[in-house]
Amino acid sequence: MDTEEMLLLARDALSHRGPNAVGALVRDGIALGHTRLSIIDLSMGAQPMSTPDGELAVIYNGEIYNFRELRDTLEHAGHAFHTHSDTEVLLYAYREWGPRCVEKLRGMFAFAIADFGARRLFLARDHLGIKPLVYSFAGGCFSFASEIQALRSLPWVEASLSPDPQGIYECLRFGYSCAPVSAYRQIRKLPPAHWLDVALEEPGREALPRRYWRLEHQPDESLSAEQCEEIADTAVRDSVKAHLVADVPFGAFLSGGVDSSLIVSYMSEILDEPVRTFSIGFEDNAFDERPYARQVAEAFGTRHFEEVVQGNAIALVPQLIRHYGEPFGDSSAIPTWHVARLARRHVPMVLTGDGGDEFFAGYASYAKWLGWVEKAMARHPSRRRPAWRNRARVVLSRLMPRRFPADPPLPVGELPDWLNLHGVYWTRDLASLLRPEFAGQVNAQPDPLREAFAAAHGQPSVTLARHVDMHGYLPNDILTKVDIASMMHGLECRTPLTDVRIAELSARIPWQLLIHKGGRDYGWTGKLPLRHLLARRLPSAFLDRPKQGFSIPATAWLRQATGPAAVLCDRLRDPRARLRRWLQPKGVDAVLDAEHGARAWHLLVLEEWLSQNGF
Repeated sequence: MDTEEMLLLARDALSHRGPNAVGALVRDGIALGHTRLSIIDLSMGAQPMSTPDGELAVIYNGEIYNFRELRDTLEHAGHAFHTHSDTEVLLYAYREWGPRCVEKLRGMFAFAIADFGARRLFLARDHLGIKPLVYSFAGGCFSFASEIQALRSLPWVEASLSPDPQGIYECLRFGYSCAPVSAYRQIRKLPPAHWLDVALEEPGREALPRRYWRLEHQPDESLSAEQCEEIADTAVRDSVKAHLVADVPFGAFLSGGVDSSLIVSYMSEILDEPVRTFSIGFEDNAFDERPYARQVAEAFGTRHFEEVVQGNAIALVPQLIRHYGEPFGDSSAIPTWHVARLARRHVPMVLTGDGGDEFFAGYASYAKWLGWVEKAMARHPSRRRPAWRNRARVVLSRLMPRRFPADPPLPVGELPDWLNLHGVYWTRDLASLLRPEFAGQVNAQPDPLREAFAAAHGQPSVTLARHVDMHGYLPNDILTKVDIASMMHGLECRTPLTDVRIAELSARIPWQLLIHKGGRDYGWTGKLPLRHLLARRLPSAFLDRPKQGFSIPATAWLRQATGPAAVLCDRLRDPRARLRRWLQPKGVDAVLDAEHGARAWHLLVLEEWLSQNGF
């Protein structure tokens, strides 16, 4: 099999991501393949795209929202354009500014530029990790793609693959591995806000990613709540408008929560025609937010579509694991897959509300415990002492025993304490679950999370938790989940709240203006500026309810005596299950007997991944 044949094989493994067109370029030891989902400049944006002199060629996934402004700047600098696409803007931005071009981009992107004159390959990923980019130096070659399965189609990568204990540990504990780690030793993920420069003369020599942007938390204490609200209004409206630039029809995911409802409200104000909205629900009312989504759809006059996900949807697990390429443990990938399929029947692009929780302190844990602790310590400096924290821990353990067992320390001081409360499995759980030979090969404090924690050390606990989530949970779980599940259907998802300007705005807002006491959610409510903006548009009763989250009734599904769930659970109990080579058999049985849905789900996807790989 020659180089071009292998390139086409890898490219075709990603045909679902780009159903509209394909392209390939093989030249001077470089092979670039691309599958295109046409959103902007439908007739002239084909890739790979080269400069007229042939010195540069680019392939890229994503959208640059400020490409028109950049194009104007580049034209004034003397560059001539032949298309109206953002792809061509990338080419000339690199020619003009080199690697620093990424600092000027606003959007979601993963791209590679072949510089034939300099004999280098330049790759970059967007600021917040919306679009994925995986790579490998296996077999003396440098290979890269949007998904792991494309790399696995390359013989020199597939032949070298072995499991990475660190990546598996992180997937088991959190449900995801933290970039740059993956579940394979030979495959790495380019972290958000990083670029990679590879010398073409030494394609097997590993290059190290370099960071080009970092979020700095510098709250402006002079801001009032009213000013924050107005600033947020302007920023979110601008972001939604920027994310609507397209030459195709579009819609929005609508869960009925604050973030997606707010995005739909701005879309309905900006657009002249009704917004198409898409929702997923469940027969179990405890997990079904469709009634709230219908209220929003009615309030803003959208064309609303919805679908119910049944328990037999668990049969999707093998297919999902093939696309995620890892033991990805977020079970909400299933409803995300379904809502993306529903939307793709009507539009090729949607907007989502992802990012609002991380940037505006929306998770209940931020408001319930970190906000409460910080405010109590601010009122009484003596409460910063360990004795007071121990008393606070006891109170929290009584209020929320599942989330706060009595023995771990309060998570406001050290990273291990915080991680104990943030993972599906706690450190002590995995200590008894992992086989000793496996446990000795892992770092219980993943480097990316440790570095994020250190970068925000000294900040208030709410800010610290948000910062770690922005670098861990958001890119590695939420954004990965949405990208892979939606692109399985050739649907592009844009995230106005996961925008570099929104992120920088959130870093200016004092945490006290993000959460407050009031409402029903244990006396504390987060995401205050966004809630107030939505309150201008919807009745207060709509907002005065606990945060629900986008999840499935995993425990109930895994209890089913027959069907796909029963088959998968039987595999876990089988003494021949592959995960029993990695985990203590008694520990596996204990998790299954306890009927803890999230923990059992992580075992299920690990078993499926190990089986697909033959590990």
